[in-house]
Amino acid sequence: MGRFSSRPADRSGLYLLALDAGIGGGRCLIFDTHGTLVARAYEEWAADRVPGVPGGFSFDPERYWTALTTAARAALDQGAIPAEQVAAISVTCQREGFVLLDDAGQVLYAGPSADMRGREYNAALAEQYGAELYPITGHLPGAIHVPGRLLWLKEHEPATFAAAARLMMINDWMVYRLSGAWVGEPSNACSSVLFDIRSGNWSDLAIARAGLRRDVFPPIVPSGTAVGELLPAAAEETGLLPGTPVVVGGGDAQCGMLGAGAIDTGAVAAIAGTTTPILMNLDRPLIDEKRRTWTRSGLQQDRWALEANAGITGLALRWLRDLLYENPSEDTFPHMIRLADDVPPGSHGALSFLGPTSLRRRGLTDLGSGRLIGIGPFGGGRPEVIRATMESICYAVRANVELLAEVSRRDIPEVRLVGGQSRSVSWTQMQADILGIPVALPPVSEASAWGAAICAGVGIGLWSTVAEAVQSSSASGLARVSPRPEETERYAASYDAWLRESDPQQGEQRVEHAL
Repeated sequence: MGRFSSRPADRSGLYLLALDAGIGGGRCLIFDTHGTLVARAYEEWAADRVPGVPGGFSFDPERYWTALTTAARAALDQGAIPAEQVAAISVTCQREGFVLLDDAGQVLYAGPSADMRGREYNAALAEQYGAELYPITGHLPGAIHVPGRLLWLKEHEPATFAAAARLMMINDWMVYRLSGAWVGEPSNACSSVLFDIRSGNWSDLAIARAGLRRDVFPPIVPSGTAVGELLPAAAEETGLLPGTPVVVGGGDAQCGMLGAGAIDTGAVAAIAGTTTPILMNLDRPLIDEKRRTWTRSGLQQDRWALEANAGITGLALRWLRDLLYENPSEDTFPHMIRLADDVPPGSHGALSFLGPTSLRRRGLTDLGSGRLIGIGPFGGGRPEVIRATMESICYAVRANVELLAEVSRRDIPEVRLVGGQSRSVSWTQMQADILGIPVALPPVSEASAWGAAICAGVGIGLWSTVAEAVQSSSASGLARVSPRPEETERYAASYDAWLRESDPQQGEQRVEHAL
């Protein structure tokens, strides 16, 4: 298929392009075959509130698509990369979001992961069928999941529901826009709560229990499958060549695990982005008896991930940035971190609860109201608020790492950290100090995009397996940041206070598990 239907003898001068549709924006990242990031472009976006629909959010698919294609052109220009040297394209995205198309291919509904219009319907499904479906799907239906949103449409927009012919998770929709192929893949299909994580296909039982139609769900293919070639229209929009191979990628967290090189059983990676999922790689599905974690399908066949999630992390810091600064941009974050560096551990007693949380306490989408403690006219200011929010993200990561250790009954000797947090030396050290175990930094910080790029390379035969790709890049050259025992001790009281304020029962009775 295409220009690289067999394994190229010479990989030099070839590039892999990844499109990433996140919660806060669309990105294009271009890597060489050693995992070196050679170009990156970013376009911020935000979902739109749906008037009169509590918790309802949607996105304009054309605006999102234009942002992605604009980023692709900008990245090619930035890296001065000839289009003919891009060997393949793959995609990754925020999970849980999805798109509905009619028979003519027109978008009927485009919902980001934040769309909670189906909360009540999902709650009813969880109450009635949760015990039956959790071991099959690895999830309880939550506020943001697919079945409740479809049931909301069925009741409130019956014409939209009736006209729906194809359902696509957001990465599936990106592949469709690039190549015209209608397929799904396990790592994000499982976030629908309608997927059987053991069989690796849609769960007919889960779909039937929700009262939904089976025919709208796409055929499933493995991540790393080349499914088509870049369409002429998409080529013109992106600046790439028609016929460039398009390869199925995956959900951002599982792509992040791959890009971080966390492919061994028991390896743990924290992917610091808009949210911070923390995943443990597994060779078999593991279900939490207390239903606090999620069990995900992996990018590799016969691989799964046990996931906890630190909640709204990067988005909380972005919200704080926009609140505290005029004309904020990505360049504002280093200034915020410099201010935080001047505040000692514990933030002079300030505690932040602006999004980060522990799944031991409550679900990711049931976050309650944000608040700050220890900030007011008699103490605390901008530096303390910023540092307390950064510390809260580290506390939430620790709480969820402890949860993974408890559920898996495994010791966790280190955590691989990738994403925005990993690019700050002081913030990474803070995370290691609060965890009390080393933080390992892979050489590729843009791990989700690199994971998608690995899928692209496997799809066209640059590597025979993802393990081969990881061994040539992400698995080598790990930098480790060790905790400082005296700082870990200083953080202990603040961490316990944060846990108590998050949930008094959790703070008093949390399980002490050796990491």
